[in-house]
Amino acid sequence: MLAERWITEPSAFVELNNVESAFSKAAKSYHRHNVLQRFSSDRLLSKIELKGRVLDLGAGPGTNYQSSGAQVFCVDIAHTMLTTLKQSYPQYHAIQGDAHSLPFQSNSIDLLISNVALQWCHDFKQAITETARVIKKNGELHISMVANGSLNELTQLGLRANDFLSLNEYASAFKDDEWRDIEVLEYQKVCYFDSFKALLYSIKGVGASVPNNQLNNSVALRGREDWMKLVEQAESQRTPKGLPLTYNIVQIRAKRK
Repeated sequence: MLAERWITEPSAFVELNNVESAFSKAAKSYHRHNVLQRFSSDRLLSKIELKGRVLDLGAGPGTNYQSSGAQVFCVDIAHTMLTTLKQSYPQYHAIQGDAHSLPFQSNSIDLLISNVALQWCHDFKQAITETARVIKKNGELHISMVANGSLNELTQLGLRANDFLSLNEYASAFKDDEWRDIEVLEYQKVCYFDSFKALLYSIKGVGASVPNNQLNNSVALRGREDWMKLVEQAESQRTPKGLPLTYNIVQIRAKRK
């Protein structure tokens, strides 16, 4: 799940109790850091016809569906994310909830969308079971998740990044007796940043984490000198576009039987 510590300053590590706390803290800065989310959302929505009752699961501060005429329900675990969402999209139905136990009746949703959110579920299979419950017959699911092999640049620096599921692990959650026309693909997105601190804040700013529980044994930040050494190592990865941070994204589309 979400890592328990953040890197923000040379020797500052802040404990986070749970996912809701992390994403609530990120709500105000989300739009400044969500380069990956915007790119993934554009790809995910490119083949979707928005209609009927639409559920955006892990909605964050919201996506613009206003031209569709659909009835949009937005679920997020973080209350402050939904507060931000309602400021931008007052016509949306904002509901605080958990993907493992969706606050909807069975067979009530025509279209479910989730953009780089469900990787935070501690039980992804249960989350997909819930989506199968709430989506109507012939209803559609379109989701994307961060996959394993992401954030490799941090690993090369000795930082322990989050562990994510593989494409096969994500795909195995879809039962043949519940879903049809399942499409699964994986692509890579490299984001670039002007500074190492901006790179780290891009992760923190969207509620994600930097190291998972602790630094690797090879890295111990005790003060400014250690921090500057880490920055120097990061600078060795710089390209003409900036400091890279690579994500592997799994995208799944399916229809309910």
